[in-house]
Amino acid sequence: MQKNAATFAFIGDVIFDARANAAAAAGRPELVWGDVLPVMRSVDAVFANMENPITRSERRWRRTLKPVCLKSDPATVSLLTAANITFVNLANNHMLDFEVEGLLETIELLRGAGIGHAGAGADSEAAARPALVEARGMTVGVIALTDNTPAFAAGPGRPGTNHMRISDDAATMARIAGTVRDLRAAGARAVVLSAHWGPNLRPWPPIRFRRFARAAIDVGVDVFYGHSAHILQGVEKYGGGIILYDTGDFIDDVWWLTFAPYFTGALFLVDFRDGRVAGLRVVPVVMGPGCVRLARGALERRVIARLSRLSRAIAAGDHFVHEPLLPQAVSAIRPVQPT
Repeated sequence: MQKNAATFAFIGDVIFDARANAAAAAGRPELVWGDVLPVMRSVDAVFANMENPITRSERRWRRTLKPVCLKSDPATVSLLTAANITFVNLANNHMLDFEVEGLLETIELLRGAGIGHAGAGADSEAAARPALVEARGMTVGVIALTDNTPAFAAGPGRPGTNHMRISDDAATMARIAGTVRDLRAAGARAVVLSAHWGPNLRPWPPIRFRRFARAAIDVGVDVFYGHSAHILQGVEKYGGGIILYDTGDFIDDVWWLTFAPYFTGALFLVDFRDGRVAGLRVVPVVMGPGCVRLARGALERRVIARLSRLSRAIAAGDHFVHEPLLPQAVSAIRPVQPT
């Protein structure tokens, strides 16, 4: 790769459970990542939403009704490092499933493994604190937030997530703009905003979300990285940045949905040149129970066609000045096979 260039992969929700526990205990990460593993190792960094705490805690969240509580064994951190996952988002609706102990142990395990993280912490200040990630000599600032599960929100002296209402009002955008400025001052050449937002299985972002994502690009974010719906939504080139409205699922060790498009996903490869977004490529994948593999043939084409269709629909749905996919300065969406 040329000097001052880097490629980062953005993947959707990672949910570990029994199969991941067994793969980690056996020292066999390929049982989870399959033939996608060489692709993940070939890029400069992988960004993921870690949907479950990684903890020994057995104390489930019972302060509010929470029918589904997720977690995986501490050994599963090794699956993240094996797959070149450099940063994980912790701002989501499962990070306190095993209470404060589960969250704090997750953070300690990630720190010990050298994996960047943001979006949750010991209090509201820590939860809102962005991360600085180093990859190929490039410093990337990452802001992480969620609009899910207000009961998990951190407060003064209270551990939890960085909960934020999705709105492009002046106060919210001033807060994001201030964080972007602080990250740039700290040396970040690029800024990512990771948002765990919206309901499950919604195939398109509402106009309020589109306004928010575009406003984030306007105040200096380079990549808006959405997740939560468990299915892919469209992508958009806006200004000098890229919006990935929802990157879908990537590893699901709990729910097994056997019908398309709900078991397809992708790695979104964002190329940077001299600190600026220079391209977007897509590697379609298909999920099995607790594992993932490259999508090929008709299934690969289906993922690309669906992303293109959803992206065109976003472009046609309102009157913002933007482009549905990627203009001349950025390569067209296309599948990429490992070398």
